[in-house]
Amino acid sequence: MVNHAYLENNKWIETTPGEWNRSNGTQIHHRQLEEHGLFQIRYGPRPDHSDIEALVPGDIITENGRPIQTWNIRPLLAEEKAEALAQREYKLRAECERRIQKGTAFEIDGLGMVVIKYAPHQRTVIAAMTSQALINSSSTELIRFRDDVGKTHTLGCNQILMLATAIDQFVLSQYKSLNTILDLDDFPQDYIDDKWWKP
Repeated sequence: MVNHAYLENNKWIETTPGEWNRSNGTQIHHRQLEEHGLFQIRYGPRPDHSDIEALVPGDIITENGRPIQTWNIRPLLAEEKAEALAQREYKLRAECERRIQKGTAFEIDGLGMVVIKYAPHQRTVIAAMTSQALINSSSTELIRFRDDVGKTHTLGCNQILMLATAIDQFVLSQYKSLNTILDLDDFPQDYIDDKWWKP
């Protein structure tokens, strides 16, 4: 690994302690290398850059007589950019799904607040209840349903459909937020902040 450099004709030459010793026919311990002009390369601050830009090593400059690695920003190559955009979408979709499964509280007439974490199990239960309510919309049968804070609710067909509609609207709002972020020219690094996601 190249992590040291020596100055030659006002230019820093990168090498390793082992290569340095071999080229000079010496066996200098790494703690004494600076006394002979071989310095460990320090890294300068990395500039801010977007996820579709690459941070690459720039020139090694001198600061207080020591080598400092600078950085340059370059656009990603086509293949790199495609991978970065795919990774961006993957992260956004994961955040969207996290928010959906985290859930929210829905206010339903006659029930008050119903807390739903829309995880796969709960999706299956709600889909089944909704299907039955649509098939037997005039049914007076009441269904007992436990929400995600352990509260039991007794729902009629209309209340089941109201709950399903509220959940659908919530899920769609998250996907609309996802697509809005994807369409931005400047991808926000704070995309997990609530300000980017509709309630």
